[in-house]
Amino acid sequence: MSQGPENPVASMLARDRKSRRRRRLWIAAGSLVVLGVGLGFWSATRSREAEEASQRFRTEAVSRGDLRVTVTATGTIQAKDTVEVGAEVTGRLVEVRADFNQEVRPGDVLARIDPVPFELEVAQAEARLRNAQAGYLSAKAVLEQARITRDRQEALARDGLASPQALDEVRAAFLRARADLALAEARVAETRAALQASRTRLSKTVIASPIGGIVLDRKVEVGQTVTAGFQTPVLFTLARDISQMELLVSVDEADVTRVREGTEATFTVDAWPGQVFPSQVTSIRNVPRTVQNVVTYEAILTVDNRERIFRPGMTATASLKVQEALQVVRVPSAALRFQPPEDSDASQKKSQPVRLPMMMGPPRMGNRQERGPDSSRNALPGSPARVFVLRDGKPTPVQFTRGLSDGSFVEVRDGDLREGDLVVVGMSQEKAR
Repeated sequence: MSQGPENPVASMLARDRKSRRRRRLWIAAGSLVVLGVGLGFWSATRSREAEEASQRFRTEAVSRGDLRVTVTATGTIQAKDTVEVGAEVTGRLVEVRADFNQEVRPGDVLARIDPVPFELEVAQAEARLRNAQAGYLSAKAVLEQARITRDRQEALARDGLASPQALDEVRAAFLRARADLALAEARVAETRAALQASRTRLSKTVIASPIGGIVLDRKVEVGQTVTAGFQTPVLFTLARDISQMELLVSVDEADVTRVREGTEATFTVDAWPGQVFPSQVTSIRNVPRTVQNVVTYEAILTVDNRERIFRPGMTATASLKVQEALQVVRVPSAALRFQPPEDSDASQKKSQPVRLPMMMGPPRMGNRQERGPDSSRNALPGSPARVFVLRDGKPTPVQFTRGLSDGSFVEVRDGDLREGDLVVVGMSQEKAR
């Protein structure tokens, strides 16, 4: 009888405990659900932010390939062994045999100058020579007569039949006759030389080719008068052989120390777009050329023209290979110039010099070194460099040691960069807008 009233209370307490237990279970389950939803939302938000951040940047992969450091120079193609043929005498052209692109052999007649004035000059020289020879013979006869007279007077003087005064006169006459003979002999030599000079001038009326080759240029026509004064007029320009030509390019003084004889090269011409022709440096001249305060040196490159596809005077752009690295890890050069947006303000503030009022003396030069990781100060192989690798949607700085650079890529020698890493090269167009 005493336990009757306690059973309902115990059952009520038991139900109350079960109810509280169920509420706690529901609360825990709800908390887990809310936590899972929050974690999912946070993960999705982070993923979306990372994706959006990655879309803000333009990236390129670190790759492996060849690097060739070249020096670019421009110049013109010219024929080797070019000879300018001129006229050494003045006269009117009566014949022009050579024409443009005509092949000639040594001694071939290119043109003729009117020979009539020079033939008359030769005839006059011949007449003067004959006159001088006749004078020589006359002087020789006078000398012979003076010798005979002298010998006769000397014989009479030994017998006492001639006076000393008469003997002196005949001796003086003999000496004068001998001097006249020497003078006549010299006059003969002079007129003979004048005749030879006249004949030489006559021969120069025939303008012949000094070499075998091709006529590049002809500057005269039949009937034109050429005047050989202080400067020889150029009538023809000949080239010995245009199957082997040469390219003359101007190399900047900053690059000339890296170019050597035998350096491999290639060149292009506007006449054959898209084609690259092989070449080689044969010589580098030491004569400087200054144009608008720019100093250059002339380099000579070979040009194989056996197919006759090049013409003298063509403009060419040559690339001289000065260094080469094969199958190396390389990073785009644009990645070295990139600066993240959040670092730009700080870098600008850091690079701005502090201006003090009324500061005397020259400006400080210490801040000139802080010009970015790809400045000319750090552009030499072996210098440190920095790029930004995209990790978790954010650009992360990575240091490395640079090697060779061809302008588009930079060799990675030491550092944490690996092949396939995505380096930031710029901002996307959406971000730029």
